[in-house]
Amino acid sequence: MNLYFVHVAGTGPESGRVHEFLALPCDEQERPGVGVVVEMGVFAARQILDQQIGAIRWHQDQGVVSGIYVAPRMRRQRVATALWRTACNLYTMSTGGRALRISGRRTVLGDLLARRVCDPPPPLGELVLPMTPRSEIDGAEQRQLAPDDVEEAVRHYRYLGVSAQMLRAYCAPTADQAWIQHSSARRGQS
Repeated sequence: MNLYFVHVAGTGPESGRVHEFLALPCDEQERPGVGVVVEMGVFAARQILDQQIGAIRWHQDQGVVSGIYVAPRMRRQRVATALWRTACNLYTMSTGGRALRISGRRTVLGDLLARRVCDPPPPLGELVLPMTPRSEIDGAEQRQLAPDDVEEAVRHYRYLGVSAQMLRAYCAPTADQAWIQHSSARRGQS
């Protein structure tokens, strides 16, 4: 898939600190251009939000990415990787060489991405439940919503000292399912 990007620098009380970076598909004629970065203000960006297929948010002062999102049906098509690499380049150029980092607070899918695109992978500080609502998964396959091998993920995250049942909740395909599994695991621990 051929993508272009929209960069929106922050506004309001944190002006210049929080940056949004959106991924959008090029049209049939490859416009506005594969890999092109378009600078937009918040108002103009609102006009294209329904076309975005992914986004990344970072805090300019700290150089930390606090969120990466890809529409469920577009996952596993290297959209997050393209967002990450392009945002890193943009951040590095705008800061005179500083590197962008991924937050230690991540979902399982976010951690899998961080382990794939960062060398060395940033330490995981907190594993969080998936955030994808069931209402957004139309057209998505299971492999776009959860790790390929849930049991391998459970084995990997055992070092966190969390029960296998709780870790499976962190691997659930939607936020709705994750909360049900999380609640069930908590009842089982009490």
